[in-house]
Amino acid sequence: MKPHPYLKLIISISFYLLLLKFILSIGLYLWILFGGRIKLRSINFLDQKLVEESFGATMIISTFELVLTGLFAYSLYVLKKLVEEFEKEKLYTPKQIAGLKLAGSMIISITILEWFIDFFTRAVAESRLSLGIYFDNPGNPWLLIATGLFFIYLSKVFKNSAELKRDKDLTI
Repeated sequence: MKPHPYLKLIISISFYLLLLKFILSIGLYLWILFGGRIKLRSINFLDQKLVEESFGATMIISTFELVLTGLFAYSLYVLKKLVEEFEKEKLYTPKQIAGLKLAGSMIISITILEWFIDFFTRAVAESRLSLGIYFDNPGNPWLLIATGLFFIYLSKVFKNSAELKRDKDLTI
């Protein structure tokens, strides 16, 4: 069964745009790390000491964001390869099983890391601790974790189906 043609297109476009963002972010991160400065008109009122104190926090938050973007790009790469594997019209292969499990694990990991980054950013930037849990939009963390768990469950279904198919092929 072939996947929908727009599925591969959307995943590919998303992957390449995210990869471009990741590469540009690494360049900007390294430039700032090695002494480059970005002049923003909105922070001209800050004195030099405050800017120096916030540099460490900025680098930590930027590092978290780079890791998150890299993980997200890798998860899109895994989904892209998974769709390509489904295009071969052979089901229950070890690559499909591993890809489904990895995609689910990546979705869960990214969601938890986003929670951590949001918590840390609020603690540093706003000097307050809070953790928002919401259910009212399609991108809410609980739905993403459920989607990740569904991918992991689907990998187990594929694994069981592969074993049943192998047993059936042996009895014939």
